[in-house]
Amino acid sequence: MTAIGLLAAKGSPGVTTLAAAMVLARGGVGTAVVEADRAGGDLALLHAVPQSPGLAELAARARRAAVDDDLLSAHLRPLADGMLPSLLAPVDAAGAGAALDLLADRARLLALPDPAHTLVIDLGRVDPASPAAGWLRLCDLLVLVTRGELTGLAHTQALARSLLDSSRPLGFALIDTGPYPPADAEAALDLPCVGVLPYAPKHAARLRDPRHIAAAASSQLVSAAGALFDTVIARRNRQEVLAQK
Repeated sequence: MTAIGLLAAKGSPGVTTLAAAMVLARGGVGTAVVEADRAGGDLALLHAVPQSPGLAELAARARRAAVDDDLLSAHLRPLADGMLPSLLAPVDAAGAGAALDLLADRARLLALPDPAHTLVIDLGRVDPASPAAGWLRLCDLLVLVTRGELTGLAHTQALARSLLDSSRPLGFALIDTGPYPPADAEAALDLPCVGVLPYAPKHAARLRDPRHIAAAASSQLVSAAGALFDTVIARRNRQEVLAQK
């Protein structure tokens, strides 16, 4: 199994939207979103579904679970007619934080039985010094989401430096707001750009609306998210090959 962690430094640059777009690009096949933002989850509200079963219930069961138990599958919700399977976090920050802290040293229990499956983990804004930093270690690659603006890149640069000790490969996804192109952003962050996403507020809004999410699945934004997904998986595969040599 591969786990891709998406996170941001400050503000709301679209981490949840990107996570949903990456899974939608695969039609939900072999992929799932995991809401792991300490600020609380959004998907239950957006899709007007109960928060349970979800992250909180999985955390409660994890107290008694063995490593080889398939806990995650039973707690995934088939949002958008199955195109967006998701592990839903509590909407409130206190509930989400408690569940994330409990699972921080048990994150391996989120593994899916099929090694070909991929989790896209919406980490939101992460403090590497917090108890939930264990979620960083679950990820095979961390993707920092940033806009191509001076302030966005500056905050992302500071976050990238704080993550250098995470022992996880880092990359960034650039939301093409301008004025800085990918090459300039790579130079500023000293990280590889794993994908460029169009700045498309209308498409992003449709992705957050269950009435329009099926139509949004064919948008330029979802297509770019799918290309990013492919790039990250290819990097992961190269890492495995190098590790075996």
